[in-house]
Amino acid sequence: MRYEKKVKKMTESELAETMTEEDRSEYNRNVRERKQKKKEVAAKLETLPKDSSEYKQLLEAERVKKGKKAEDHRQRKRKAKKMAASMALLGKDDQVKLEYDKKI
Repeated sequence: MRYEKKVKKMTESELAETMTEEDRSEYNRNVRERKQKKKEVAAKLETLPKDSSEYKQLLEAERVKKGKKAEDHRQRKRKAKKMAASMALLGKDDQVKLEYDKKI
């Protein structure tokens, strides 16, 4: 099983307990790759002149990536709020039914 499937709703400690050695090595490799890419982009931005088009393209790409991540996060929060609201409504409905049953 791939680690992404396990990550969804687990804390770090639960994840560490359930991951196999193979999953852990894959996870660590992916983390290293992401960090390496960030370092490469940062190094490239430092070496390029600020008025070059490549510099502007890299900055724009990073800005877009951050915007997409932020939007995904907002969507997850909205979905969680909707789910919590619907669960609260279901809970209220159950309470109303119980009260009605008690009256009868």
